[in-house]
Amino acid sequence: MILVTTAIEDTWGKDDKLLFLGEWCKLYERKMVWSNRLSETLPYHWDDRNKLRDDFERLQTLNEDLLVELTSVLNHLHRVKHGVRYWRIVIGYWLNIFTAVLFDRWEMIQLAMASNKITNTILLNIPKEKLVANDSVEFQQFIESDFWNHSIYLKIIEQFSNVSLVYRDCESSYCATISNDGTKSTPSAKELIKKGLNWLSCLTSHEVDPFIVTSNLPYRSEIKLYLSLGIIPKFWASVKTEISSYYGTMREWQLPLKTEHFGFDRFVRSLLPELLPRVFLEGYKRIKEKTSKLGWPKKPKFIFTANSHYSDDVFKIWAAVKTKNGTPLITVDHGGFGSNAFNGSIKYQFDISDVSLSWGWEHNNYPQVKPFGIVKTVGKRRNKWDPNGVGLMVLLAMPRYSFDIRAMAISGQMLGYFEDQYRFYGTLPQFIRDSFQIRLCSSDYDWYQKQRWLDRFPDVQLDTGLVPLSALIEKSRLYISTYNATTYLESLSLNMPTIMFWNPNHWEIRDDAFPYFNRLKENGIFHETPESAAAKVAEVWDDVSAWWNQKDIQDARQYFCHRFARSVEEPIKALKEVLLAANA
Repeated sequence: MILVTTAIEDTWGKDDKLLFLGEWCKLYERKMVWSNRLSETLPYHWDDRNKLRDDFERLQTLNEDLLVELTSVLNHLHRVKHGVRYWRIVIGYWLNIFTAVLFDRWEMIQLAMASNKITNTILLNIPKEKLVANDSVEFQQFIESDFWNHSIYLKIIEQFSNVSLVYRDCESSYCATISNDGTKSTPSAKELIKKGLNWLSCLTSHEVDPFIVTSNLPYRSEIKLYLSLGIIPKFWASVKTEISSYYGTMREWQLPLKTEHFGFDRFVRSLLPELLPRVFLEGYKRIKEKTSKLGWPKKPKFIFTANSHYSDDVFKIWAAVKTKNGTPLITVDHGGFGSNAFNGSIKYQFDISDVSLSWGWEHNNYPQVKPFGIVKTVGKRRNKWDPNGVGLMVLLAMPRYSFDIRAMAISGQMLGYFEDQYRFYGTLPQFIRDSFQIRLCSSDYDWYQKQRWLDRFPDVQLDTGLVPLSALIEKSRLYISTYNATTYLESLSLNMPTIMFWNPNHWEIRDDAFPYFNRLKENGIFHETPESAAAKVAEVWDDVSAWWNQKDIQDARQYFCHRFARSVEEPIKALKEVLLAANA
């Protein structure tokens, strides 16, 4: 059998039987091709959710070791003397993603080898410099792509297997599109407006002004926060990283290898010098110099953000310097983290923050987590929905290839997630289905969500994610949430009638969250099967208001929201006090 690692059909051979490494190989649009080939598909290693949790713990330990080692290497390469926290802010998020992604690819190849079914595999020659992302944003694009993953699988097979390899040049039209040469695109009108506002902010900024960026506060509320601090409102914009050229000579270094480093530990250390994004190596000095000329506050009283610390490399390099000089870094939850059993991205947030504001919850292992409240709904009107409107079902899509390690449906498990949605919709009475709108995720990731729905339900009403969600809610009588993340927290906090359901085996919650979800479950708000959720919709459909306004229902909602989506009286005043206290 030919081992097929990706959806690149140039690697599938002619008539041989295929062993697909995972569901990501089989694009729905190309079903007529792969369904007519003799094939098998390997089971996904993280279908064992106990293994997923164990792997999460192992990788967090590995990340700490690698971060210390990289701190020494990067200080030497750049002739600086920064501590671990500095480099954690700059590269910690990328490192967490990198190890999780690489480990997933590694484990699947181990499964393929253990099957003893492979005769050969076809590998495309892709220049190694094409695999090096310019920055964190481009790296995220790479790990979702077929060409990058094909090359990573190639490296594992070459170094750690005895499979017969067939090499081919990357000549297809698909491979011809591979480029990371930094071609500049024309900025949109929205980007030009943001750039102009950022310029005005620089003109009115003082060196000790607090720096508030991507706070997740509604614009009006953010303006009020600035005014409460006695400061002219600022509208800071992200600054794109400049394109850096690839220099192989800057990558001629190694992390220390010890006798206990074997298998994956040895493999990840071998690839770090090769795949570290250029912004952290070739482009670091230039970006570092750029951050000193941005016009941002030189000695900000505090830095406050909800998500710039993830993939905004210019911000991270700037913020790392400021925190080293004593400026507190204050982050705020951007949704869904309070109940997640484990999540590499939120652990990174905790680790870099002086204070991390939650939407109401606490974390025993992280004293820097301070309960505050849900910032995304500050200033928004409650009860803004139509008792006679449609049903609104909001869906999720995640990349075909894993992109992190966390308690959620990962990679091919999205097919099970999609199937649950079809089961829910198909169970509803026809007259309710006629009044239901399905909001698809605006990012498709080549799942072909729209076509899958239309093939199942030709008359379904679909929204492709382009209309603002708030506009859809105003026309809806009932909100259906299908995954454990931000949206249902917002709807519950705004007192929008909500029914939630998801597979608890794919969206594991923290032990201390069970009482809160059980209370929702007892009152028919949360369900663990699509059929149960559909039955509840049918039960309450004719008079959603009467059901939703019952005392038990409202008590359960308020009990849950106080922990995970808390509303705060005088939120701007309260937030001002919290932010200033962090600098005291």
